[in-house]
This record gives sequence, structure tokens and C-alpha cells, in this order.
Amino acid sequence: HLIIEDDDPVKPFTINQYLNHILNLTQIFHLEIHEIISLNKLSQILLLLPDLQTLHLDSISFLNLEDISDEEFVHFIALIKKNQIKKLFLEKRIGIDAFELLFTIFPHLNYLQINCRDYQYTQFLLKYLLKHQNNKLIRLFCFSIPFADDKMMNKLKNLIIQNSTSNFTIQRVSDHIYVNIIENN
Repeated sequence: HLIIEDDDPVKPFTINQYLNHILNLTQIFHLEIHEIISLNKLSQILLLLPDLQTLHLDSISFLNLEDISDEEFVHFIALIKKNQIKKLFLEKRIGIDAFELLFTIFPHLNYLQINCRDYQYTQFLLKYLLKHQNNKLIRLFCFSIPFADDKMMNKLKNLIIQNSTSNFTIQRVSDHIYVNIIENN
């Protein structure tokens, strides 16, 4: 379990140097990044951590995508697909284009947890995930919604019924609503 925070403005080591040092001592399966990170920097870190199973991001910046050449982007995606990340936790909301990219980068995802902040975003996101999700491996979604209640859960249940042919379970634990899509055989 490794947590990366940007506490010290004067850094004696780069993150890459730090990770290389740690990897001489142990393996890392869970990574938390408590700062805004660029897609480019995230890819550098992930390439150093091929055994990583879980990734927790505070915020990810996709602003540098225009600066990446097509060749670099294809190379970047090919390298990132080697990762084994199965669980992704997002603290801040991101746009649909960002989700598409994340599903490409993390093809092994089977759990996605998002801190939604409001019900409307949750509803929009769940509908999108059910209709347009390219990665069929993701079966468990967790939406963290302040003040989540049974009424919200029932609305989400109806939304799933309207937008999916799969069986599912839905449950609320405190302010977390879990949606488990059950594969039809």
C-alpha cells in the first residue's frame, strides 16, 4: 500500500526515483495519489508498478492530451494495457471522455467507485455506464453520494431496469450505493 502526496515543495527524489527505491524492497499492489496528476505522469508511475491491483486517484488531468502525438498516444496505450489494475477509486468527478480513456487504459477493471457528490451526476453516469460501457468486465459500481437514501436507491434501480437487460443487485450502505451487474448466462 503506497500513498503519494505532494507535501514537500523541495523534493530530493522524483516520484520515479522513489518508486524504484521502494520496489527494491517490496511489491506494491495498492496505490493512492492524493494530488492532481497528469495522464503522462500517471503512465510513468504505472509502468513502474506492473503488479498494481488497486488505484485510488484524487484527480486526474487530461489537459495534455492535445500535446501527445498520435504515435506517442498509440505507444502510451500499448504500454498502459500491460497493467493489472482491477479496482479504480475516483474522488472527483470527471467527464465522459475521461471515462472512455480510463476504460481503455484499464481493460481489467471489475470495480469502479466514484465520489459523485450529487444524485444527478450519479444518475447520468450510471445511465452512461449501462448503455455505452465498452469494458464488459466491470460488474460492481459504487457511487458515494452524500445523504444517499432509499429513495435515491429506488430511482437508480428503476434506471437500471430501463437501461439494462442484465440481472443486478443494488444496495445502500450509509452513503454508498452498490450496483452489482450479474452476467446473464
